[in-house]
Amino acid sequence: MKKIMKVIIAVMLLASLVLPLTNAKALTTLESIKEKGQLVVGTSADYPPFEWISIEDGQEEIIGADIDLAQKIADEIGVELVIENMGFDGLIPSLKTNRVDILIAGMGYTEERAGQVDFSTPYYETTDYFVVRAEDAEQFEDASAFTEKRLGAQKASIQEGIILSQFPDAVLTSLGKNNDLIQSLLTNRLDAVLLDEVAAAQFIKQNTDKLVLLEEFPFIDEEAQTGQSVILNKDNEDLLEVINGVVEEMVENGEYDELIEKYIELI
Repeated sequence: MKKIMKVIIAVMLLASLVLPLTNAKALTTLESIKEKGQLVVGTSADYPPFEWISIEDGQEEIIGADIDLAQKIADEIGVELVIENMGFDGLIPSLKTNRVDILIAGMGYTEERAGQVDFSTPYYETTDYFVVRAEDAEQFEDASAFTEKRLGAQKASIQEGIILSQFPDAVLTSLGKNNDLIQSLLTNRLDAVLLDEVAAAQFIKQNTDKLVLLEEFPFIDEEAQTGQSVILNKDNEDLLEVINGVVEEMVENGEYDELIEKYIELI
């Protein structure tokens, strides 16, 4: 009998140790950010003027309008900003595995993405266009000219989806970095690259007389909603509220548009 009582007491003591752990409430993402004192933001720094790597005095720094937006959000929360740079196609997987807290990378809404993550209020709207070599521009008199061409887009991007749906006979090359796509275009490994108009203008600016924008052919993904948003994991309403507050203020007072103009001048 004594042995039985000892076993019962031991089980009860063990249960008393385990129950507080099982009943402990998991931290929300916002609470976790505050606890560690850092907001870790994932981006793909090849998208000027939104985010790109600037080299000054031999030192690399990720700058751009999106980085300033990230800093505003970190300041609102009261924590340090940490930027994690990676390929565009690695962004959502990194968010889903909690390597980063949020994504700010010129990313727009699609139904596929909406099944995995949540979106803030859009902070910038743009349209997609093809960039081609200046010497080849006359070949593209209408949209049918892109059929069976070697077309490039960033991997896992809305632009990739547009090419897949609207140009199924084209030879698609998807790369993780826009810089690599532009280099492939310049070296005749691609015939055209699909980019949003703001980023496209900056790559053309960097390659004056070599590249042109085909302004007569705007492209829109019918399944996507226009506008770039901050991306976060689902079921984080408290964090989403903070982000939307910052985004909406910057959009309404024109601050984000001013940042775009500021960084365009720096490119």
